Parts: sequence; C-alpha cells; structure tokens
Amino acid sequence: MDSSPRTYNAHALGNVLAGYTGGFLYGKSTGSTLVKAAGIFANAGDNGWFKGDLDASSRPYISLGVTLGAADAKANRTGGVCSCGAK
Repeated sequence: MDSSPRTYNAHALGNVLAGYTGGFLYGKSTGSTLVKAAGIFANAGDNGWFKGDLDASSRPYISLGVTLGAADAKANRTGGVCSCGAK
C-alpha cells in the first residue's frame, strides 16, 4: 500500500471513516454491503431514486475504508494504531 500522505475533502474523509467502521466491525464483505446500502438509501432520501448518483461517487472511498478497517480488525490493531499510516 502506498504510504504517502493523502489529503481528503470532507465528503471523501467521511466515507473513508464510515467504510472503516463497517469493515472493522463487520468484516470486508458485510461491512461494505451495509455501508454502501446506507449511502444509497441516504442519497435516495435526499435526492429521490431517479436523481443523483445513488452515492456512486462515495463508493471508492467507502471501499478504501472497509479494506483498512477489516485489515486492522484482522490484525488486532486498535486504539490509535491503524493501517492508515500511524505508527
């Protein structure tokens, strides 16, 4: 994984964090499904089913967070030590 620092806007960071939480708590597959489904329903609630992107723009960031969270849970990393680059 690329260890260089990353900069995210609020939208991207929020989705990485949501994905991380889902991946950490429920694993990669279930966490991804839950967080992405929540995003779809929230987007549809805001914009309607036939307007907007149904949260498609968030999915890459959710996927990144889920991957990081699931990896940390599997490696028993907690409390400020994460795969996001903190040592």
